This record gives sequence, structure tokens and C-alpha cells, in this order.
Amino acid sequence: MKQKIQKYVKDNKVLNLQLGSFEIDKSLGEGGNALVYSGKLEGVEVAIRILGNLNETSKKNRFKAEYLNIKLVGSNSYLIDYLDYDLLDIDGELYPVILMKKYDKSLKHHSISDLEELKYFFSFLLDSVEFLHDNEILHRDLKPENILVKDSNFYISDFGISHYNNSVNYVNFHKTRKGERLANYDFSAPECYRKEVIPSKSMDIYSVGQILQYILTGATHKGTNRERVSDTKLGNYDYNYMNLLDSVIDKCIINNPKKRFQTISEIRDFIDDWYQNQKDPDPFEEMGKLHDSILDVVPESYGQVIQVDEFEVVTAIIDEVNKKKFSTNSLWYTLGISNSDIEKLSYQGERQILINHYELFFKSAWVYTDHRHYLDLFILEVENNLDDIIPFQVEGEEFYDAYIIDERTIIDASKEKSGRFRYKGEVYNLNDYSYIHVDRFSRGKYYFISLLHSNVMHSKSDMIIDQLQQETITQEKIYHFLKNISTNHSSSIEHFL
Repeated sequence: MKQKIQKYVKDNKVLNLQLGSFEIDKSLGEGGNALVYSGKLEGVEVAIRILGNLNETSKKNRFKAEYLNIKLVGSNSYLIDYLDYDLLDIDGELYPVILMKKYDKSLKHHSISDLEELKYFFSFLLDSVEFLHDNEILHRDLKPENILVKDSNFYISDFGISHYNNSVNYVNFHKTRKGERLANYDFSAPECYRKEVIPSKSMDIYSVGQILQYILTGATHKGTNRERVSDTKLGNYDYNYMNLLDSVIDKCIINNPKKRFQTISEIRDFIDDWYQNQKDPDPFEEMGKLHDSILDVVPESYGQVIQVDEFEVVTAIIDEVNKKKFSTNSLWYTLGISNSDIEKLSYQGERQILINHYELFFKSAWVYTDHRHYLDLFILEVENNLDDIIPFQVEGEEFYDAYIIDERTIIDASKEKSGRFRYKGEVYNLNDYSYIHVDRFSRGKYYFISLLHSNVMHSKSDMIIDQLQQETITQEKIYHFLKNISTNHSSSIEHFL
């Protein structure tokens, strides 16, 4: 049917509609179901979008719903202007037509090479998608072809497969059938292709991330080893800003929709926090957060070492720590010979504590607080004997290092070296799935949790902590440890003493 429209336009050069006869200038392109032409009526330029598929009632109904629902949204600066809905008669067949304001080009044919324009576009992307969501519309087909440009401004277009919340005065001429394929591969979230999926805002947020990746690198991204936008030429002008965009993109395009940003508001909060964390945090303020987290649960720890055997008390301290929202790279753990910043600290089950990707089996804990916050202690004693650690068990095999895929399938991490794994006779690519790495084997008995600038984390304390790993900690030994590290001040602390 598209060919019939194309032949008609080529032969006639004019489209006779109810508003008048539109002189066709040129083709502006075509999508999966429609053709778009540039036309003039009384010298006024417009874009004319013609549905080229009359066989499927669903296509016609979506076309009508798109026009009416976007008109119902009302005047705004984010969406394209729809002017009229009409029918084009070609040999007795009526083809639906939407008349639109004409724009210069699409984002696909527009190069963003200036940092200020990039910042303006990113702001537009957040504002426009938030505007849609606030109006209970999920676009579901955001991509460069559907973002139009005119006079250096941007506009969202093509709402043919958008989801409208009918409780907000929208019409719904067509309900999506189960298994009906929608959207596009490059820019749409993976779950869009699953049967019976429930439309969500995170689908559009996935597209936001892929659009940013595309306009800055020239390609979308699936899997690992994403090309960092901070490594592009714009990174030479403002590396911090581009690094921020990298962080936003990373969380936007996670395959697991539950782990993405859920709303545009979450992205804005993330950006605010990111800028706040770029400032050098006050080390005493950060240490005060750990100090309060311990005292709020174990007030007896002020000035004395307290052993805690109750798992629920330790989890209460962890809850307080997580409430405090430490600055990035602020909260750390050390085993003496090795240490790392803590990205994740949580717990599950009856005695499991999670630090980053390590799942540790709790034995006991030691806490100490002091008016000198840089001496505060939170020590976790965990099982490091394999006989006392519960392994993963899958089909008769036991292992301690695993990948948990899509929150249900467990595979032995030692058998995944190439990025691929075999499951029930089939080979799968790990990067096609959402997964977490969980290691149950502990490299030490005692995890010293503290702040980066505390005496515990000083390099001079490493050998002392390493020696304690070979011993059985007692209250007396901890007091002795505190005495030994009492002068191991970091430069940021020494400055105030």
C-alpha cells in the first residue's frame, strides 16, 4: 500500500484534502507504517504523514489515537504540533492523514558537537520525557528519528505505539494484543519484546540512555565494554560533565528494569547527589555518620569495646549506616593486606552479610566509639573456613563463587571465563542477561569497616590488622590495637589536630 501512495504522489504532485489541495514538495522519509511528505497550502509549509497500512485495523486505530490524544495534552514546548486529521482518497481507499508543523530535520541527521548544545539537549530530554510521564503517556519508541529539530530547539514526535492511561481522559481505540511486537531493537528496552509485559516509565528511561550514547558515540550499546562518552572529543572540554553522563547512561541502560532509574525525578536526584559528591566531603562529618550509626544502636560502646553476638543488633547498625548516605568513596573496609571502598552493605537470611559482591557468614562483631571519631571501630568477624560456609548447590555440584542470573538461575563462576556459559545443554551470553556476582568465600576473618580518612585505614595500620587476621580477637587485643594506631592520622585529619 505504501507503493500505491508513492505512485499517487509521484503522478499527481498534489494531495486533495478537506482543508484544500496541498502541493507536494518532497518526501521527508518513512517509518514502519507511514510516509511523510513536505507540502504547501497557500504557500504555508506543512508536513503530511500518511498511514500506509490499511489491512490492520490496529494500525488505523493507533493512528487516530495518536492524533487525538496528543491534541488532548494541549499546548506545550516539548511535543510536535499536530494541525489536522484527514483522509486521503486514492481510488476509493481512504488513507488516514495527519497534518503537522514542518520541522528542519530529525536528531538522526543533526550533529551535536558543542558542549552547551549537549547540555541543552540533555535538559530537553529529561524535561520532555518527564512531561509525557506527568501526563500519563509512555512513548515506548523514543529514538533519534522521533526527535525533530527546528531553530535549534527539539521536539518529540511519533506517538503511534505510545501507551495512554485511559483514566486520564485519553481515548484508546486499540488495546495491545499479547505478543504484539512493538518498538525498535536499538533504542527500546529488552522487556518490550516479552509477552504480557506491563508498560512502565523505565522503558522510556532505557531509551534516554541509548539516545545519549548514540548522539555522542554514533552507536547504541548492548552488553559490556561500552564506549565511554567521556572519552569522546567533548570530554576534552568538560570531563566531569561527560563523566556524569556516563554514570547516567550506565544506570539507564541496565537490562534489568528494576535496577534502572524508575523516573526522571530519580535521574535528577542522582545528578544532584553526583555534584554534591564531587565536593571533597568533610572527613569529620563523614566519620560522624559512622559514629552515630554505632551509638544509635549500641550506646554502651562509647569509650569501651563491646562484643556483639546478636545478628539483629549488627543488622540494625547496618540499617543506620545505610540511612546516613555516605559520600562516594568514603566508607571502606580493610583486611589489612587488602581493602576496598564499600559500594554495597546489606544483609539477608539468618546470618549473611553482603559487602560489595561478597556474601559473608556472620560470627560476631566488635564496636567502639570515641570522642576522637577517627578511632571508631566496627569489626565484623565472619566464617572463613569452607566447612562452616554454606555453598551454592546446583544439580549435585557445590561451589562458592557464583553468578545469579535474572534473580533465579545460579551458575558456577569458575566455569564462566569467556562471557558465555552452558545451561541445560544450551550456550548463553552472560551479557544478554541481568546478573550479580556473589562470592561466599571470605579472604579474611575480620572485616574492619571504617572511613577512608580514619586511623584504621592508614597504611601504617595495615600490618597490624593483617597480624590480627591470624589471631583470635579479644577485647584486650582491640584495646592494644587502638593504642597502636592512635597516632596513624591521615593528612586530612592531621591538619586539624
